Amino acid sequence: MPNRAKEGYLSLRRKIRGAGAGAGAGAVNGSGDGAGAGEGTAQPELTPVQKDLALTFDVFALPKLFTPIDTTITPSELFPSGVIVVNGINEVAERQFYRFVYRLDPQAILIYTAGRIATRQSSGMSWTRGGCGHVYHGEVEASNHGDRRFENADRPHERRVLTMQLEEMGADGKGHKVTIGRAALRAALAVLQIREWTANGIKRLVIATDSEYVVKHATQSLGKWAPRNFQTGQDHDMIEDGDLWKKFWAECQFWYEQGLEIFFWHILEEQNSLARSKAVIGAQMPAVEEFGGPKSLAIQKDL
Repeated sequence: MPNRAKEGYLSLRRKIRGAGAGAGAGAVNGSGDGAGAGEGTAQPELTPVQKDLALTFDVFALPKLFTPIDTTITPSELFPSGVIVVNGINEVAERQFYRFVYRLDPQAILIYTAGRIATRQSSGMSWTRGGCGHVYHGEVEASNHGDRRFENADRPHERRVLTMQLEEMGADGKGHKVTIGRAALRAALAVLQIREWTANGIKRLVIATDSEYVVKHATQSLGKWAPRNFQTGQDHDMIEDGDLWKKFWAECQFWYEQGLEIFFWHILEEQNSLARSKAVIGAQMPAVEEFGGPKSLAIQKDL
Protein backbone atom coordinates (compact mmCIF):
# COMPACT_ATOMS: atom_id res chain seq x y z
CA MET A 1 0.00 0.00 0.00
CA PRO A 2 1.48 3.45 -0.90
CA ASN A 3 2.62 5.48 2.12
CA ARG A 4 0.05 8.22 1.46
CA ALA A 5 -2.82 5.75 1.51
CA LYS A 6 -1.42 3.93 4.51
CA GLU A 7 -1.00 7.15 6.49
CA GLY A 8 -4.57 8.11 5.63
CA TYR A 9 -5.83 4.74 6.78
CA LEU A 10 -3.91 4.88 10.06
CA SER A 11 -5.33 8.34 10.74
CA LEU A 12 -8.88 7.10 10.16
CA ARG A 13 -8.20 3.99 12.19
CA ARG A 14 -6.99 6.03 15.17
CA LYS A 15 -10.15 8.09 15.02
CA ILE A 16 -12.32 4.97 15.08
CA ARG A 17 -10.32 3.29 17.83
CA GLY A 18 -10.56 6.41 19.96
CA ALA A 19 -8.04 8.33 22.00
CA GLY A 20 -5.47 6.30 23.85
CA ALA A 21 -5.39 3.33 21.51
CA GLY A 22 -2.28 4.41 19.65
CA ALA A 23 -0.80 2.99 16.49
CA GLY A 24 1.19 -0.22 16.59
CA ALA A 25 4.93 -0.07 16.84
CA GLY A 26 7.16 -1.37 14.07
CA ALA A 27 4.78 -2.08 11.20
CA VAL A 28 5.36 -5.38 9.46
CA ASN A 29 4.18 -6.20 5.95
CA GLY A 30 1.54 -8.93 6.01
CA SER A 31 0.86 -11.62 3.43
CA GLY A 32 -1.51 -11.01 0.55
CA ASP A 33 0.15 -7.87 -0.85
CA GLY A 34 -1.92 -8.25 -4.01
CA ALA A 35 -5.04 -7.17 -2.12
CA GLY A 36 -3.90 -3.56 -1.92
CA ALA A 37 -3.35 -1.07 -4.72
CA GLY A 38 -0.05 -1.33 -6.59
CA GLU A 39 2.90 0.85 -5.73
CA GLY A 40 2.50 4.33 -7.12
CA THR A 41 -1.16 3.89 -8.01
CA ALA A 42 -3.24 6.97 -7.24
CA GLN A 43 -5.79 6.26 -4.54
CA PRO A 44 -9.40 7.37 -5.18
CA GLU A 45 -10.92 9.72 -2.64
CA LEU A 46 -12.78 7.79 0.03
CA THR A 47 -16.55 8.02 0.02
CA PRO A 48 -18.37 8.91 3.26
CA VAL A 49 -19.27 5.25 3.69
CA GLN A 50 -15.65 4.18 3.22
CA LYS A 51 -14.45 6.83 5.65
CA ASP A 52 -16.93 5.57 8.19
CA LEU A 53 -15.68 2.04 7.59
CA ALA A 54 -12.06 3.26 7.97
CA LEU A 55 -10.78 1.54 4.82
CA THR A 56 -12.02 0.01 1.60
CA PHE A 57 -12.77 -3.68 2.06
CA ASP A 58 -9.74 -5.97 2.27
CA VAL A 59 -10.58 -9.67 2.40
CA PHE A 60 -7.13 -10.60 3.73
CA ALA A 61 -7.87 -8.76 6.99
CA LEU A 62 -10.72 -11.13 7.84
CA PRO A 63 -10.19 -13.41 10.85
CA LYS A 64 -9.72 -17.10 10.09
CA LEU A 65 -11.13 -20.19 11.76
CA PHE A 66 -8.57 -22.16 13.76
CA THR A 67 -9.24 -25.89 13.45
CA PRO A 68 -6.62 -28.33 14.76
CA ILE A 69 -6.00 -31.43 12.66
CA ASP A 70 -6.71 -33.57 15.71
CA THR A 71 -10.11 -32.33 16.91
CA THR A 72 -9.73 -34.24 20.19
CA ILE A 73 -6.77 -32.16 21.32
CA THR A 74 -7.49 -29.50 23.94
CA PRO A 75 -6.39 -25.85 23.89
CA SER A 76 -4.14 -26.39 26.91
CA GLU A 77 -2.39 -29.27 25.16
CA LEU A 78 -1.78 -27.31 21.98
CA PHE A 79 -1.03 -23.97 23.67
CA PRO A 80 0.78 -24.66 26.97
CA SER A 81 2.05 -21.87 29.20
CA GLY A 82 5.32 -20.48 27.91
CA VAL A 83 7.58 -17.47 27.71
CA ILE A 84 8.14 -15.16 24.75
CA VAL A 85 11.44 -13.27 24.83
CA VAL A 86 11.70 -9.96 22.99
CA ASN A 87 15.24 -8.74 22.39
CA GLY A 88 16.05 -5.28 23.65
CA ILE A 89 16.23 -2.36 21.18
CA ASN A 90 18.02 0.97 21.71
CA GLU A 91 19.42 0.02 25.13
CA VAL A 92 16.06 -1.32 26.33
CA ALA A 93 16.53 -4.50 28.33
CA GLU A 94 15.36 -7.87 27.09
CA ARG A 95 11.72 -8.47 27.99
CA GLN A 96 9.81 -11.63 28.76
CA PHE A 97 6.07 -12.11 28.22
CA TYR A 98 4.17 -15.03 29.69
CA ARG A 99 1.58 -16.41 27.29
CA PHE A 100 -0.12 -19.57 26.03
CA VAL A 101 2.30 -20.37 23.20
CA TYR A 102 1.57 -22.66 20.25
CA ARG A 103 3.70 -25.81 20.32
CA LEU A 104 4.31 -25.61 16.57
CA ASP A 105 4.93 -21.86 16.31
CA PRO A 106 6.64 -19.71 19.00
CA GLN A 107 5.19 -16.56 17.41
CA ALA A 108 1.58 -17.72 17.86
CA ILE A 109 -0.33 -17.34 21.12
CA LEU A 110 -3.81 -18.08 22.42
CA ILE A 111 -6.05 -16.01 24.69
CA TYR A 112 -9.23 -17.36 26.29
CA THR A 113 -12.22 -15.00 26.23
CA ALA A 114 -15.82 -15.18 27.44
CA GLY A 115 -18.88 -13.03 27.92
CA ARG A 116 -21.62 -13.47 30.53
CA ILE A 117 -24.58 -11.52 31.89
CA ALA A 118 -26.11 -11.14 35.35
CA THR A 119 -29.62 -9.98 36.25
CA ARG A 120 -30.42 -8.58 39.68
CA GLN A 121 -33.40 -7.04 41.43
CA SER A 122 -33.27 -4.22 43.94
CA SER A 123 -36.04 -2.06 45.41
CA GLY A 124 -38.56 -3.52 42.99
CA MET A 125 -36.37 -2.81 39.96
CA SER A 126 -34.32 -5.21 37.89
CA TRP A 127 -31.26 -4.64 35.75
CA THR A 128 -29.04 -6.74 33.51
CA ARG A 129 -25.34 -6.14 33.06
CA GLY A 130 -22.71 -7.85 30.98
CA GLY A 131 -19.15 -8.82 31.77
CA CYS A 132 -16.10 -10.05 29.90
CA GLY A 133 -13.35 -12.39 31.02
CA HIS A 134 -9.90 -13.08 29.59
CA VAL A 135 -7.12 -15.50 30.47
CA TYR A 136 -3.84 -14.81 28.72
CA HIS A 137 -1.36 -17.01 30.52
CA GLY A 138 -1.35 -19.84 33.00
CA GLU A 139 0.96 -21.11 35.69
CA VAL A 140 4.58 -20.29 34.90
CA GLU A 141 7.47 -18.94 36.92
CA ALA A 142 7.07 -15.16 37.23
CA SER A 143 10.09 -12.84 37.55
CA ASN A 144 11.14 -9.21 37.61
CA HIS A 145 11.24 -9.35 33.82
CA GLY A 146 7.52 -10.01 33.60
CA ASP A 147 4.89 -8.14 31.64
CA ARG A 148 5.17 -4.70 33.20
CA ARG A 149 1.92 -3.53 31.63
CA PHE A 150 0.15 -5.81 34.08
CA GLU A 151 2.74 -5.52 36.88
CA ASN A 152 3.95 -9.10 37.13
CA ALA A 153 4.58 -9.88 40.79
CA ASP A 154 7.56 -11.82 42.13
CA ARG A 155 5.39 -14.84 42.91
CA PRO A 156 5.60 -18.21 41.17
CA HIS A 157 2.74 -19.93 39.39
CA GLU A 158 0.66 -16.81 38.92
CA ARG A 159 -2.18 -16.72 36.43
CA ARG A 160 -2.97 -13.62 34.43
CA VAL A 161 -6.63 -12.77 33.96
CA LEU A 162 -8.59 -9.72 32.90
CA THR A 163 -12.10 -8.84 33.97
CA MET A 164 -14.14 -6.01 32.52
CA GLN A 165 -17.68 -4.71 32.37
CA LEU A 166 -19.75 -4.47 29.22
CA GLU A 167 -20.34 -0.74 28.91
CA GLU A 168 -23.89 0.57 29.05
CA MET A 169 -23.23 2.75 25.99
CA GLY A 170 -22.02 1.26 22.73
CA ALA A 171 -19.20 2.38 20.47
CA ASP A 172 -21.76 4.59 18.70
CA GLY A 173 -22.70 6.39 21.91
CA LYS A 174 -26.10 4.70 22.09
CA GLY A 175 -27.60 2.19 24.47
CA HIS A 176 -27.87 -1.42 23.30
CA LYS A 177 -29.58 -4.56 24.55
CA VAL A 178 -27.38 -6.54 26.92
CA THR A 179 -26.90 -10.11 25.67
CA ILE A 180 -24.35 -12.86 26.21
CA GLY A 181 -23.39 -12.58 22.55
CA ARG A 182 -22.68 -8.87 22.86
CA ALA A 183 -20.59 -9.43 25.99
CA ALA A 184 -18.61 -12.18 24.22
CA LEU A 185 -18.01 -9.90 21.23
CA ARG A 186 -16.85 -7.09 23.51
CA ALA A 187 -14.41 -9.54 25.11
CA ALA A 188 -12.94 -10.44 21.70
CA LEU A 189 -12.70 -6.77 20.73
CA ALA A 190 -10.85 -5.94 23.94
CA VAL A 191 -8.16 -8.51 23.07
CA LEU A 192 -7.28 -6.44 20.00
CA GLN A 193 -7.13 -3.23 22.04
CA ILE A 194 -5.17 -4.07 25.18
CA ARG A 195 -1.70 -4.55 23.68
CA GLU A 196 0.44 -3.73 20.68
CA TRP A 197 0.86 -7.41 19.88
CA THR A 198 3.40 -7.17 17.07
CA ALA A 199 5.70 -5.14 19.33
CA ASN A 200 5.79 -8.26 21.54
CA GLY A 201 6.97 -10.39 18.62
CA ILE A 202 3.56 -11.97 18.01
CA LYS A 203 2.60 -12.86 14.43
CA ARG A 204 -0.51 -14.98 15.00
CA LEU A 205 -3.18 -14.46 17.65
CA VAL A 206 -5.77 -17.14 18.41
CA ILE A 207 -8.87 -16.00 20.31
CA ALA A 208 -10.46 -19.00 22.01
CA THR A 209 -14.11 -18.61 22.98
CA ASP A 210 -17.13 -20.82 23.63
CA SER A 211 -19.37 -18.25 21.87
CA GLU A 212 -20.70 -19.70 18.62
CA TYR A 213 -22.18 -16.26 17.87
CA VAL A 214 -18.77 -14.59 17.86
CA VAL A 215 -16.86 -17.34 16.03
CA LYS A 216 -19.48 -17.78 13.30
CA HIS A 217 -19.93 -14.11 12.54
CA ALA A 218 -16.24 -13.18 12.86
CA THR A 219 -15.15 -15.88 10.40
CA GLN A 220 -18.20 -16.09 8.09
CA SER A 221 -20.46 -13.04 8.26
CA LEU A 222 -17.94 -10.23 8.68
CA GLY A 223 -16.91 -10.43 5.04
CA LYS A 224 -20.53 -9.90 4.00
CA TRP A 225 -21.31 -7.15 6.49
CA ALA A 226 -18.26 -4.92 6.02
CA PRO A 227 -18.89 -3.95 2.36
CA ARG A 228 -22.46 -2.99 3.35
CA ASN A 229 -21.19 -0.83 6.20
CA PHE A 230 -22.83 -3.25 8.65
CA GLN A 231 -26.33 -2.40 7.49
CA THR A 232 -29.19 -4.70 6.60
CA GLY A 233 -30.62 -4.98 3.08
CA GLN A 234 -33.40 -2.65 1.95
CA ASP A 235 -34.13 -0.80 5.19
CA HIS A 236 -30.43 -0.02 5.82
CA ASP A 237 -30.76 -0.53 9.57
CA MET A 238 -27.64 -1.38 11.53
CA ILE A 239 -27.17 -5.11 12.11
CA GLU A 240 -27.35 -6.46 15.67
CA ASP A 241 -24.32 -5.23 17.64
CA GLY A 242 -23.24 -3.38 14.51
CA ASP A 243 -21.40 -0.74 16.52
CA LEU A 244 -19.10 -3.38 18.01
CA TRP A 245 -18.69 -5.30 14.76
CA LYS A 246 -17.67 -2.10 13.00
CA LYS A 247 -15.13 -1.39 15.72
CA PHE A 248 -13.90 -4.98 15.58
CA TRP A 249 -13.48 -4.78 11.80
CA ALA A 250 -11.40 -1.59 12.10
CA GLU A 251 -9.11 -3.41 14.53
CA CYS A 252 -8.77 -6.40 12.19
CA GLN A 253 -7.72 -4.13 9.35
CA PHE A 254 -5.20 -2.32 11.48
CA TRP A 255 -3.59 -5.52 12.75
CA TYR A 256 -3.46 -6.96 9.24
CA GLU A 257 -1.40 -3.92 8.22
CA GLN A 258 0.88 -4.58 11.20
CA GLY A 259 1.48 -8.18 10.12
CA LEU A 260 -0.74 -9.94 12.67
CA GLU A 261 -3.03 -12.80 11.68
CA ILE A 262 -6.17 -13.26 13.78
CA PHE A 263 -7.82 -16.64 14.32
CA PHE A 264 -10.85 -17.84 16.27
CA TRP A 265 -11.11 -21.23 17.94
CA HIS A 266 -14.57 -22.37 19.04
CA ILE A 267 -13.90 -24.29 22.25
CA LEU A 268 -16.12 -26.09 24.74
CA GLU A 269 -17.58 -24.33 27.77
CA GLU A 270 -15.65 -26.59 30.15
CA GLN A 271 -12.41 -25.64 28.38
CA ASN A 272 -13.20 -21.98 29.00
CA SER A 273 -14.34 -22.17 32.61
CA LEU A 274 -11.87 -19.66 34.06
CA ALA A 275 -12.64 -16.96 31.49
CA ARG A 276 -16.37 -17.59 31.99
CA SER A 277 -16.05 -17.20 35.76
CA LYS A 278 -14.19 -13.92 35.33
CA ALA A 279 -16.88 -12.70 32.94
CA VAL A 280 -19.49 -13.38 35.63
CA ILE A 281 -17.47 -11.24 38.04
CA GLY A 282 -17.36 -8.47 35.43
CA ALA A 283 -21.13 -8.58 35.07
CA GLN A 284 -21.48 -8.08 38.83
CA MET A 285 -19.11 -5.10 39.00
CA PRO A 286 -20.32 -1.47 39.16
CA ALA A 287 -21.69 -0.22 35.86
CA VAL A 288 -19.51 1.60 33.34
CA GLU A 289 -21.57 3.91 31.18
CA GLU A 290 -19.20 5.27 28.52
CA PHE A 291 -17.57 3.03 25.92
CA GLY A 292 -13.93 3.44 26.81
CA GLY A 293 -11.84 0.63 25.34
CA PRO A 294 -9.06 -0.37 27.73
CA LYS A 295 -10.27 2.24 30.25
CA SER A 296 -13.09 -0.16 31.10
CA LEU A 297 -10.69 -2.94 32.08
CA ALA A 298 -10.23 -3.94 35.68
CA ILE A 299 -7.06 -6.02 35.99
CA GLN A 300 -7.21 -8.93 38.37
CA LYS A 301 -4.70 -11.59 39.39
CA ASP A 302 -5.33 -15.17 40.46
CA LEU A 303 -2.85 -17.53 42.09
